[in-house]
Amino acid sequence: MTDKNFSLLDLRAVSKPVCKLIDVVSGAIGLLYERRRITQAAHGQAEATVILAEADARAEEITFRSQERLRNREHRRQSNLESIVALAVEELPETVSEEPVNEDWIHHFVGNCADVGDKQMQELWARILAGEVESPGRFSKRFLEFMKCLGKHEALAIGEFYRYIWFVGTGEQRSAVYLNDSLIQMNAPSRRSEPFVPYSLRMEMVHLGLIHEDISLRVDRRGRVEFSYQDMCYFSEDNNFLPPEISVDCLTTLGQELLHICKPTVAQEYLDASVNQYHLVSYKKAPSQQTDGTLQTT
Repeated sequence: MTDKNFSLLDLRAVSKPVCKLIDVVSGAIGLLYERRRITQAAHGQAEATVILAEADARAEEITFRSQERLRNREHRRQSNLESIVALAVEELPETVSEEPVNEDWIHHFVGNCADVGDKQMQELWARILAGEVESPGRFSKRFLEFMKCLGKHEALAIGEFYRYIWFVGTGEQRSAVYLNDSLIQMNAPSRRSEPFVPYSLRMEMVHLGLIHEDISLRVDRRGRVEFSYQDMCYFSEDNNFLPPEISVDCLTTLGQELLHICKPTVAQEYLDASVNQYHLVSYKKAPSQQTDGTLQTT
């Protein structure tokens, strides 16, 4: 009396009120339950039994497909995780902290990166895992959530911006900043008319929550003011060339966490222009743990 293509359209011939009832409850209650109630009333117990048998068969088929989907998804996630772990092994330093990694953190890590299949993005997650093993507590759960939502295009944009990060000051007064003084571009060999970092890129960093834009960084000119760029350290040869305040974009806490997974490439023209602007003199190489720069996915 029914065929294998039974659907809601078959019931709409019953009556308009029944059809309306179907539309109202289908989303909230579910199709199988609605058929059980409506078909019994509309066709009688015998016909309803046939209809429900066909529905149960279709339900079993759907269950099988959903289980296959879950198996395929978990297989892919397991493959992604094993790839990230293998990459993390290559990123580990020779020595790491004996402090264990927080169990909640590692479960959070797994949940956030298991669906990352892109090899270049996996490399970033591998650096995070290796960094946390090296120094537990280095990366916050909030940072993991940020990375989960980070697209590849955004990662590349961050990588470009981080090529222009300087550290100014020492100790607790050391700040990670982009020196956005317009005079720097004028000191570039090419006499640039445009800033090194386009305003649109800076705004993207603001929207991502990585920088505070247009901050005045106070400079104590009574002592030696230190600057470091990736693995190069400088100090001001003559503090008279330093203003009391320097215009910068300052990295937020989230922006600073990103520094730990950076692999620097030098923006040479920007470096030369900055050195010229502030009359900086190179004096030593910074320790390796201060080597921070661009976020790269290559």
